[in-house]
Amino acid sequence: MPVLIEIPLADGINASYGTGIYLHGASKTFLVTAAHVIFNMVSTNRLELINSNATLSSFVKGKDSKDKVVVKINLKQLRDGGLIKRHPSHDVTVVCVEEMLTGSTNGSVRFIRYGFTEPPTGQFVGFLTNLCSLFNEILDGHESYILGYAVELLNKQLPSEVDFNYPLVRKGIISQKNQRTRKLIVDSGVYGGNSGGPVAVVNHVSLDRTEFKVAGLITQFVPIVTKVVPQIGVTNSYFVNSGYGVAEPIDYALELMRQ
Repeated sequence: MPVLIEIPLADGINASYGTGIYLHGASKTFLVTAAHVIFNMVSTNRLELINSNATLSSFVKGKDSKDKVVVKINLKQLRDGGLIKRHPSHDVTVVCVEEMLTGSTNGSVRFIRYGFTEPPTGQFVGFLTNLCSLFNEILDGHESYILGYAVELLNKQLPSEVDFNYPLVRKGIISQKNQRTRKLIVDSGVYGGNSGGPVAVVNHVSLDRTEFKVAGLITQFVPIVTKVVPQIGVTNSYFVNSGYGVAEPIDYALELMRQ
């Protein structure tokens, strides 16, 4: 159940889009996504946000449900309160959005929600941390799925073939565990808007039981350079999408959550 992340841009007209997931660890709920989804990557200030405000949308019970949880949060307030952690060397960030507190005397439970500018429309639904698969547990060739909101597929000049109200699911495999970069390469094409979306690996435990575990977060596609060399001697080169995607292992998000 991926989360659509929408952040308004400074022009007041356009927006930046990305994908994330909710992870529930111990008593807290975190929004987990790629760092470049919420941070200004060209700024010298590593914690400069694209914008202070963000809208988070996700389905309560998956694609077949029409019920959504819509959350409006103030990222600046969360950052200044120490509730956003960005990894120092990997494209991963986590945002603490909810904490469950249990009464010491009567055992009552209450929830504290952080950075909300409006009350949410429902309860967060996401993955538990024990439904994560660490880098060392993943194998080359592992069956996988990526989930996300590939907004780049929407073209205003063409009829829309994709319903952007729902996430896209794409099946593939883990093509490579890059031991040098500690990243995952998947053979699924990814596009703008997929960033921060989960990569789930599949374990066929038995004939009638299948496990899905979050293994990573999509951060980019693998580019290739296409060269056109016409007879007049002018070479034209441009980057194109190779069809492979790059994912940061979920290990780095869990590391930030523990902080």
